[in-house]
Amino acid sequence: KVTKSVDVEGRVSAQYKGFYGAAGGYSGKRANDVQGALLPDGQGLHTASRLDGIVGYKNKLFNIGGEYFHAKNWNNVTTNATAQAGGYSVFGNVNFYKTWSVFGRYDTVKPSKDLAPTVKDHYYNVGIQWEPVKIIDLALTYKHDRAINGAIGTPNGTIGAPVLGGKYDEFGLFGQLRF
Repeated sequence: KVTKSVDVEGRVSAQYKGFYGAAGGYSGKRANDVQGALLPDGQGLHTASRLDGIVGYKNKLFNIGGEYFHAKNWNNVTTNATAQAGGYSVFGNVNFYKTWSVFGRYDTVKPSKDLAPTVKDHYYNVGIQWEPVKIIDLALTYKHDRAINGAIGTPNGTIGAPVLGGKYDEFGLFGQLRF
């Protein structure tokens, strides 16, 4: 498949004495502007856009920060509907011993401010991480995701039901191998 338009994405970042920040964005058809694509009569493709930013502070003892994003038509490139989404995250970790740390993250998102303005997603995770050697991380983690006033699509499937909402809880040992 060859697309008829180019998607553009970029980011600028800076850091100074432990402080860091970045701003980024995206504009394009999310690779849906394909040669020979059949769309409903009279329908053109929407342009998806996203703006995001992050700020934080990091040293040997801890890391703390926050992120924000705003998106327009992210999942509506090929539909007649237009939609905006937005949300923020706060995160941090504390390194309390050479190879041990505790961490946490909280996200809140309105996945569709226009089409389903009362639907919200609240997610958090907390855990403890061990780095036995430089290339391996193991984390015992609890994750909680809650859909409010509707259903949301996640990597773990759909959470909730129309109007009712729902929740998903997960507890596990996660690993990472870096090389």
